[in-house]
Amino acid sequence: EPLYNDYRKLSYRGVSGWREMHMDEFVDDLLREELVCDIALPHLVKRSKLEELKGFPLRKSVLDSELDDVVDDLEPEVAERLAQEIKRRAEINTVKVPAPLEVDKNTS
Repeated sequence: EPLYNDYRKLSYRGVSGWREMHMDEFVDDLLREELVCDIALPHLVKRSKLEELKGFPLRKSVLDSELDDVVDDLEPEVAERLAQEIKRRAEINTVKVPAPLEVDKNTS
């Protein structure tokens, strides 16, 4: 994420002419758009899919330690409700990938 923390100004010439943007916006366009600077960019697989299928390590957010500090300061019942809500949302956002079908090679 260091490229998202780059706020230098950049002059960009698009279809509608020149415009001023910041480097983090340009990086975001490179990651999200299919066509940038008249160049067709390859499709990037979402990290969540790679984490599930290829065993990528889970993304560690910079804010995790701050969130832990906030939860530690909360009353126990509020912290428990917050933990349950986070778990519920994580289950909703989890993509279930079905197991591959086995093909019998003896049948023709």
